[in-house]
Amino acid sequence: MADPTLSPEKNIASTSWLRACLALFICLGLWLLLSAPRLEHSASASPDGLRRTAALSILRPVARFSEAIGLADATAAIQTAFGKDPDEPPGGELDLEEELAGEELPPLPPQEIRPPVKIQPPDQPRPDEKKADPQRSPRDTPLRRPSERYRLRVAVVGDSLAQGLGDAMRRTFRSSLVHVLDVGRLATGLARADYFDWVDAMGKISRRYDPDVVVVMVGSNDKQSVVFPSGRTVVSGDPDWGAAYRQRIADLLGATKQRAHIVWVGLPPVRDRGKSRLFRIYNDMYEAMLQERRDARFVDIWDTFADSDGNYRAYGRGPDGKVVLLRAGDGAHFSVTGYDMIVDLALQVMQNRWDLTRKVLR
Repeated sequence: MADPTLSPEKNIASTSWLRACLALFICLGLWLLLSAPRLEHSASASPDGLRRTAALSILRPVARFSEAIGLADATAAIQTAFGKDPDEPPGGELDLEEELAGEELPPLPPQEIRPPVKIQPPDQPRPDEKKADPQRSPRDTPLRRPSERYRLRVAVVGDSLAQGLGDAMRRTFRSSLVHVLDVGRLATGLARADYFDWVDAMGKISRRYDPDVVVVMVGSNDKQSVVFPSGRTVVSGDPDWGAAYRQRIADLLGATKQRAHIVWVGLPPVRDRGKSRLFRIYNDMYEAMLQERRDARFVDIWDTFADSDGNYRAYGRGPDGKVVLLRAGDGAHFSVTGYDMIVDLALQVMQNRWDLTRKVLR
């Protein structure tokens, strides 16, 4: 006997709702099967932590099932048809042609007209000065003198900190004498080559752009496992982590051409004191590794943005002596004034060590 409390209209509505839920469940299941390999790939490249572990524990068995029934191959074929590489790292790859689109790449001067470099022995004064400069290493060589035809090439690389630095470099240099290639990438670092490989990207920059100066600011996202392009992984906290990270620094330096001058800007104190302690360790690594490379200098910005105890501060004195906001609201990045101050510190290296002419400044 039919339940008198349920009208035919209510029975129909209840059945329709159940069918809609079932259809939605089936669609979600099919989407998960099709997307599982890609989602697993992205999750494996995400930062270490509970979220990554939980995601992989769910996605790995689904991805293996998708591969077993052939859906993974079908998904890869669809991605390829739309011009996407299914094996591309989740963070993408550097496309210099896209970065340079619409820009005229300044030519390099012929090798024969570049001024010859003469290294002065450290115990002898330079011909143009009465006394040897104690701040100048005998390995330092001057930057070439730019002209409107043969502009100086400056590449700014690194994570999101470098993105703001690249903008500040563009504001500082005369575009008629200096070409700035700003290729900072959000959420990238040296540690995870499976997400974005800065060593590979630096190799592309060296071959295609051939910079006179490479400005590096990176490391704020590197509190995680080191993954090499070969797949070898050294997990965060492993005693070999430091050696693995130093190898990534060395590989990045090795990917630059020998004629390039390198300015490596150190990491600043941040609001998160745990990260600040790590950043001091990273800075020590960067500075030590740069000593192995000719024409490479470390720019220590810590004290400029720290309080009297060496900790994070948001406000400080600007170039005009007035107290101004130096940092962004996230406690990690910088204000416009803060980035301009970093550029000033980098310029001191280029001018005092490498004879960068002041004519390049606006």
